[in-house]
Amino acid sequence: MGTQGKHRILMVSDFFYPNFGGVESHIYYLSQCLLELGHKVRFIIGGDGPKRVRLEEMREKHSLQDRVEMLGAVPHAQVRSVLISGHIFLNSSLTEAFCIAILEAASCGLLTVSTRVGGVPEVLPDDMIVL
Repeated sequence: MGTQGKHRILMVSDFFYPNFGGVESHIYYLSQCLLELGHKVRFIIGGDGPKRVRLEEMREKHSLQDRVEMLGAVPHAQVRSVLISGHIFLNSSLTEAFCIAILEAASCGLLTVSTRVGGVPEVLPDDMIVL
């Protein structure tokens, strides 16, 4: 399915605890809110790890296959290509020392939305830390 005409929200994660945040609920509720507002949204998620199965189960349970694309592991050399295909970068980490992923996303021109953890407040303005 193409992504033309949809707002593309990207995540690139390793899906390891404790860093793996509440991404399941973020995806479900954000997509519901945007759809109710008349916007089409598609989540593109790159990454792999032990918690990926949980995310795939959530996608199936809520019938979100048409709105959540799972890319699997993304080699670092290809992360930029994934990022420039999106509009918004979602960081849902529960712990973070200094989030390089946020800097990578911002350098690719993405609006970045994040949880308020670790060094994130030093990188992003307050209005971008909303989760």
